Amino acid sequence: MVAEHRGHADLAEPAERALTAAIRRLISDAHGLALRDVLLVPPGRVPRTSSGKIARAACRDRYLAGDYGKALAR
Repeated sequence: MVAEHRGHADLAEPAERALTAAIRRLISDAHGLALRDVLLVPPGRVPRTSSGKIARAACRDRYLAGDYGKALAR
């Protein structure tokens, strides 16, 4: 999962870990899914269509190409 964090440009590492753990738990509880990766990226990094919707295919392509980097993976 790739998600923009809007609170601060850079989350402190403990806050980032807590947020990703909460995301994993909520997705698991709601949908019964185990996420492989949770990537938190700064605002503006998730591609959007001209109408402002998330461009899911472009986001997936960036993820698979490694454009988001593994340093943010939790």
